[in-house]
Amino acid sequence: MALQTISQTFWLNCRLSCCSVFMSESLDELKRRLRSKYIGKAGIHGLGIDRSQDALRIYHKPSSDPRQEKLLKEIEKEARPYKVIRVKEEPPKIT
Repeated sequence: MALQTISQTFWLNCRLSCCSVFMSESLDELKRRLRSKYIGKAGIHGLGIDRSQDALRIYHKPSSDPRQEKLLKEIEKEARPYKVIRVKEEPPKIT
């Protein structure tokens, strides 16, 4: 019985410490981490920060592709507790 209690306490502490690590992640760190993971996928071409709204801005190509919607929702989930603002725009072109 004591072993089970110690095990439960250990895993609860691990979950709490993992959450606190991500909760303390700054917007800059979040942007850096998500940029390396999502830029160039399913029309996502930029990430920015809106400090006045304490939010991450995602710039993506307008699309009805279900993969894009899935990735955007995934980003919103990973960005918590920060707000995510979606910006639909065409990627910049080199002329």
